Amino acid sequence: MSVCEHLESFVYNEVKYGTNVYKDECTQCFDTQESENGINVCLTCFNGGCSNDMYNHSLYHSQHFKHPLVMNIKKTLKPKKVDEPPQKITKLEIVEEREEDLYDTTTKVQCLVCNKELDRTYGKLPELIDSILLANSSKVQNEINSWEEEIVSCTHTENLQQCEPKKLEEQSLAHCNDCELKENLWLCMICGNLGCGRQQYGGIGGNGHALKHFETTGHAVSCKLGTITPEGNADIYCYSCNDSKLDNHLAEHLNNFGINIKSQKKTEKNITELQIEQNMNLDIKMTTKDGKDLQPVYGPGFTGIENLGNSCYMASIIQMMFAIPEVAQRYLDLSFDQSLGDCKPAESYLCQMTKMADGLLSGRYSKPIDENSPQKFQKGISPSMFKSLVGKGHPEFSTMKQQDAAEFYQYFLQYIELNEKKYGNDPTTVFKFSLHERLQCKQCKKVRYTKIKDNMVTFNVPAIKKDGEGEEYEAVTFDTCLSQLATEETVEFNCPNCKTKTEAIKSTKFLTFPQYLVTKMERMKLVNWVPQKLAIPITLPDDKNINLDDYRSKGLQEGEEELENVEEEEEELAVNGQVVSQLMEMGFSRNRCVRAVIATDNNGAEVAMNWLFERMDDPSLDDPIEKKSKKGNGVTANAENVALLVDMGFSSTKVEKALIETNNNIERAIDWLSSHFEDDVELTSNQTNDKMDEDESDDKPAKYELIGFVTHMGISAQCGHYVIHLRHNNEWYLYNDEKVVKATEDLPTENAYMYIFKRL
Repeated sequence: MSVCEHLESFVYNEVKYGTNVYKDECTQCFDTQESENGINVCLTCFNGGCSNDMYNHSLYHSQHFKHPLVMNIKKTLKPKKVDEPPQKITKLEIVEEREEDLYDTTTKVQCLVCNKELDRTYGKLPELIDSILLANSSKVQNEINSWEEEIVSCTHTENLQQCEPKKLEEQSLAHCNDCELKENLWLCMICGNLGCGRQQYGGIGGNGHALKHFETTGHAVSCKLGTITPEGNADIYCYSCNDSKLDNHLAEHLNNFGINIKSQKKTEKNITELQIEQNMNLDIKMTTKDGKDLQPVYGPGFTGIENLGNSCYMASIIQMMFAIPEVAQRYLDLSFDQSLGDCKPAESYLCQMTKMADGLLSGRYSKPIDENSPQKFQKGISPSMFKSLVGKGHPEFSTMKQQDAAEFYQYFLQYIELNEKKYGNDPTTVFKFSLHERLQCKQCKKVRYTKIKDNMVTFNVPAIKKDGEGEEYEAVTFDTCLSQLATEETVEFNCPNCKTKTEAIKSTKFLTFPQYLVTKMERMKLVNWVPQKLAIPITLPDDKNINLDDYRSKGLQEGEEELENVEEEEEELAVNGQVVSQLMEMGFSRNRCVRAVIATDNNGAEVAMNWLFERMDDPSLDDPIEKKSKKGNGVTANAENVALLVDMGFSSTKVEKALIETNNNIERAIDWLSSHFEDDVELTSNQTNDKMDEDESDDKPAKYELIGFVTHMGISAQCGHYVIHLRHNNEWYLYNDEKVVKATEDLPTENAYMYIFKRL
C-alpha cells in the first residue's frame, strides 16, 4: 500500500458524538453500502458519495469541494447456510439477527485525485477509520434527534447531594453489585452503587437491582454506564420522577467517583436508540382477503419507500406527488450538478428533490431482492435525509411521531412553493384553485364575493347510523359530500353597508378548477371526549369519475347588488352563529367558541369542538377577541425571523409586512406569504375581497377521473398506518411503505381518507 502527497498533508477532523457521518447512502442518490461499488465516505467532511458508472457523485464531490481522500465501505450478503440441522431449542427466546451475521463488510482508503488505494495504517488513519465505523450514521443520528423528547432536568438532578468523593475501582464497575450482569448497568449518582436495570427491548437483560437500590435507600438519580460520551451525553434516570432526566452537571457528578468524562466511550445503545430499533421491527402483512400473498412489482414508478418508524404518512404523499408528471418532470429535468450548487448535498432543496425523483422513477432501486436477503419485498429507498431537510424546524414533521397525511400534503406544497420562489418554476400550481365564497346580508340583501385560494377541499362526511345496535354507518355517496360545498348556511356578519351586526347567507363554489383535485374526507366524532374516526363508507360512481360543473361560480349575477368594500378601521370575521351557540351550550365561553369557529374555517361544530378539546388548558382563548385591523398596531418585525424568511427567497420588505400582519408568528407569516406571493407589498392581510378576475374565468368542462387515494388504518390520525393506491396505465397498484404490489380488482375506495382526481 502507498502514501500520496494528499495523505501526507491531510488535516484530520474529529468525529464527535452527533457529527453527521453520511456512510449509509450517497447524499445525491440512493446508492448504499450494498450497491455494486459501495459508498465512499469523504474523510474531510464525512459526505457519502456513490462511485457508480452513471453518476460517480463521490468523484464530483471530491473535485467540487477539493476533498481528495475517501474511505470506501462495501457490504455483501453472506450466502445462506444450507443443509445445516437446526439448533436444539433449550429455552424460549427471541434471537436478534445482527448485521455482522448477515453481511460481510470491507473497507479501504483511496485518494480520488491520485486514483489509488492508500495505506490505511498511516498516521492517524486507523483511529479515524474506527471512529467513522463506530459513529452513528447520519440516518440513525437524524432518527435519534427526531425521537428524542425534550428531556429536562428535575429538582433531584439539580440539587443532587453526593456522598464523600471516592474513586471507584474498575472491578467494581465490571458487573452489578447484586448479580453477575455486565451490561445495562446503572450507577447511583449519590453513593456510587452499581445495579442492573430492568429488562429492555432486544433481549437486553436486567434484574432491576438499580430500582431495588432506590427503594432501599431513596437514592433517585442513576446514570447508565456505556452511554456516557466525552461530549457530556448519557442516559440519566430519576426514579422519584420515574422518567428520563437531564443532568446539567454530569461531568462534575461523575468526577466525584473518579470517572473522567473526557475519557469515556459510548459502548451501549441508549434508550432512544432502543426505541427506534423496536419501531423498525413493526410490519404489516400484505395479503388478499382470502389470505393469499399479493404479488410484488418492480421497475420505474414502482419503488417503495422504507418506513423510518412512523413515516408512512410522508411516504404516501411523496408517492402521490412524484406520480404527478408535472411534479416529477420538474426534478427529473435537472442534472445533479445543477441541483447541488454551493450547498452541501444533504442541505440542498433541489438536490434532495432531484434525488427523490431519480430514486422513485428511475427503477434503479426497484428490483427483486437477493435470494440470500432476509427481506421478502424490495428494500426500497430510505427518505431519512429528505425527511430531515423537509421537516427541519417544524414542530411536528421534524419528529418521528405519526402525523396527518393531509396536513403533510399541504405543508409539502407550501415548502415546495417557498423554495421555488428562487427559481420561478413551481410545479405545485397544478393542485391550486380558487373558491368563490358568496356572502349575502339578510338585511340589505347586498352580496359580496370573496376569492379564496386553496389546494385541497375538505368534506365532513355525514354520519348516519344503520338501524339497530352497533357502530355501523350508512354509506354516503361522494356527490352527497360534494353538495355540502354549495349548501347555504347562516353566519353572524358585521355588515359594512347596514353598519350593524346582523346575519348573512354564505355558500361556496369553484371559481377555478385545478388540474389535479385533492380532497380530504373527515370522519371524526368525540367518544368520551376523545376524537375517533368513524367507519363511514363513501361510494364513488362505477367509473370512478366525478363532475364539478354544477359547482361552478358565475360571479355577480344580474339583479345582484354588490356589497361595497367599505374601508373600516376594524372588521370582525364572519362566524357561524349556530355553531357558536352549540359550543356555548357545552359550557365554553363565547370568546373561546368564536376563536374555535374562526380557527377551523367555519367547518362545523364537531371540527371546532375537536379544536377546543386539544386546547383545553389554554386560558388565553377566553381573552377578548381582537378584531381584524388594517394597521400594524405598533408591531415590528423580529430581525431573526426576517433573516430566516429572506433566506427562503422573499424580499425583506414583504417579509417584514408578513411578520407585522401576523404579530411575528413565523408559521402564520409563511401562510401569509404563500397567499400573497403575487401581491404588492402595500396590500394588507385582510384585503381578500377580490372581484372575479376575467383571466381567471374557467369555462372548460370540470370532469375528473380518480387516479389515486390514500387510506388510513386506525382509530385516529395520531396512530395507525397510511397506504396509497395509484393508477398506472389503467392498472391499480398498492404502495405500503417499501412494499409495492399489484392491487386486487376490489379496490377499497370506500375507506379512502384522501382522493386524488385528474381533470379530463
